[in-house]
Amino acid sequence: MTQNQEDQGQVDDITSDFDRIVNQSMFNRTTARQVFGPLSPQEWQRVKSARSTIVRDNFRLRGGKILFTPEPVAGQEVYFEYVSTNWVRDVDQNDKPLMD
Repeated sequence: MTQNQEDQGQVDDITSDFDRIVNQSMFNRTTARQVFGPLSPQEWQRVKSARSTIVRDNFRLRGGKILFTPEPVAGQEVYFEYVSTNWVRDVDQNDKPLMD
């Protein structure tokens, strides 16, 4: 669920095993629109400095936080797929980030 602000909080608040978002997998299910990104610092500044109305939803990861532009309406549902840092488990079901 979104908040009515650019900063949507820490990624670690969503999941503790976050590595990265799968490209082109973020969608706002409330508006049925794709959320484009992650934008680079340069792309983010270009979008933020635009004088015209932003017509597509964008996101950026900065300092462990997810930032949206334009600011979403509070309560919208945004989903994405992500790659986990703990993708392997041993026979005892313990996370194994590295296999040796």
